[in-house]
Amino acid sequence: MVIRRATFALLAFALTLGAQLEQATLTGRVSDPTGAVVPGVRIVARNTETGVEVTTRSNQEGLYRIPYLHPGRYDVTAEADGFKKSRVAGVILRVGQTATLDFQLEVGAVQSEVTVSATAVMLQQETAAVGAGLGSEQMLQLPLLGRNPYSLLLMSPGVLPKGGAGAGPIVSGGRSNTSEILLDGAETRNSTTNDITFTPPLEAVQEFKVITNNFSSEYGRSGGGVLTAATRSGTNQLHGSLYEFFRNDKLNANSWTSNRQGLPKGRLRRNEYGFAVGGPVMLPSVYSGRDKTFFFFNWEAAPQRTPDNINVTVPTSSERSGDFSGTLDASGNVIRVYDPLTTRPDPARAGTYTRDQFPGNRIPASRFDPIALKIMQYYPLPNRTSRTQNLALNNSRADDLWQMFLRVDHVLGSKHRLFFSHGRQNRDRNTPGVNPAFPGEGTNGEQGKISNRPKTAVLSDTVTFRPNMLGEFRFSAARGLTRTEPRSAGFDFTQLGLPR
Repeated sequence: MVIRRATFALLAFALTLGAQLEQATLTGRVSDPTGAVVPGVRIVARNTETGVEVTTRSNQEGLYRIPYLHPGRYDVTAEADGFKKSRVAGVILRVGQTATLDFQLEVGAVQSEVTVSATAVMLQQETAAVGAGLGSEQMLQLPLLGRNPYSLLLMSPGVLPKGGAGAGPIVSGGRSNTSEILLDGAETRNSTTNDITFTPPLEAVQEFKVITNNFSSEYGRSGGGVLTAATRSGTNQLHGSLYEFFRNDKLNANSWTSNRQGLPKGRLRRNEYGFAVGGPVMLPSVYSGRDKTFFFFNWEAAPQRTPDNINVTVPTSSERSGDFSGTLDASGNVIRVYDPLTTRPDPARAGTYTRDQFPGNRIPASRFDPIALKIMQYYPLPNRTSRTQNLALNNSRADDLWQMFLRVDHVLGSKHRLFFSHGRQNRDRNTPGVNPAFPGEGTNGEQGKISNRPKTAVLSDTVTFRPNMLGEFRFSAARGLTRTEPRSAGFDFTQLGLPR
């Protein structure tokens, strides 16, 4: 069985008052020492890690606005004829933030400069959205089983674990799988169940924000909240990391159930390892990408073996031969087996029927169905003497994953800022069971072989048409491919005596 899910989205041109999604916006008012507004002031926001600059000018009301800024640290300057140059250093912008930074210019020569340091927290005065955010340092330092960045969503106020049939959390009272999930501003949920198609590696996420209430109309398809994440980009400095996290049964105690049943510890092996590297694109003697072209790449693998213990009740050797005289209920009474061929009207109670118990509570061999006898061969014999759960096996499940994420940023002249990001994942799961027929494979072959191949891609171009008019063109695509293969695939049922 093959399940294909694909989601495509196109975010077209937006003016400066449009959506910003995972990016940040800087806005404010420019005035002179008397409090009067100053129009035409040149405002420059420079990313301190990449050297990329974005320029705008204040309007006739002295207001300026710089949207579509990648989250990070900025130095912001304001300069105009007849005033000293004003500079605010270390302005930190977060995902989806609209930060307000006002300037009061001092009269003097442009060559003079007034420098101040930004406050630790930039207040968001332009929107009433309620939410919380986490940066990369917090995400990497917090203990996180499975290293899924989206699981940190549960740390936000107003967020509860999944409920009902959905796999996603409950945000602000909404149902599971109804909250919007955006990666680099792109939709990453599938179009059927609203499950997340692609989850980025933890090392690739720079920051994410959870909006739990009062989010603006730029966010769609949400019945609860909004999670918007921004991925890492390269900087002017080459940085990288190697990492491995592991879990091993050698460090664990045996489970209570396995101890009770006399089974050894189940096999647990999980090794999550990978590397991340980012910096300027450099081709010696050919091209230098400092201040304009950057890359970030992350690859990781997580092969895993986990216990898949089987605790079931199977027919005993006596029951296989038709002898149910020793088959007891929870109270210790014999469970009676009746002969269906003796069914007849009950003369003592009109409209009801009665039937006879098999003599000795034993079914004669002549009454055995040949197909049932062949099916019984696929049921293993008990290995315990208990009345129920008389078969206990210490099986193991395989779950192998590798994933990668790539992002490239490029500044094309003074009018275009582009980025492209792409992520993909290969995940193969296999539950071998005992044989093709035992135990049962559940719904959608979930106890057989399952392979997942999600992919996502985003292409964005932010265009400066003039100093006070910007727009963004963005294309995104997400595709999820799931293949399932039951253990019984290819089994010839005619060998059981069933017709074709």
